[in-house]
Amino acid sequence: MFPISNNQFEYEALIAGMRLAKGCEIQNIMVYCDSLLVVQQVNDVFQEQDWRTLYMEFIKHGKIPKEEKNPRPFQRRASFFTIIGDDLYRRGFSQPLLKCLGDEEATLAMEETHEGICGTHIGGRSLATKILRAGYY
Repeated sequence: MFPISNNQFEYEALIAGMRLAKGCEIQNIMVYCDSLLVVQQVNDVFQEQDWRTLYMEFIKHGKIPKEEKNPRPFQRRASFFTIIGDDLYRRGFSQPLLKCLGDEEATLAMEETHEGICGTHIGGRSLATKILRAGYY
């Protein structure tokens, strides 16, 4: 009686489990599923890397990303960031700590600032300034 297919149900359950594992900071996970299609889609989804991960790995473990061709500029950029709890923040000279946002969070912040709670429709530069003043990077 449900309007979704079995594969779609398995896919959503697998995504929920993967998010739970990520939240618990599990490094390795083995997934069993009878649908290769579902498992391969999840493999593609979770290989995307958030831009914050590179800096967090460097700050926590001193690991410079393998794809980074010039380590010195990366180290300099990384010196502007700090970790509080599980969140990455950017330090500024004359401004408070700015919480670093991922792609989904940044999209939501831009939508809310542009259309919703912060007023009328504004241009790109004003939008970026308002988001910075709100404490986000």
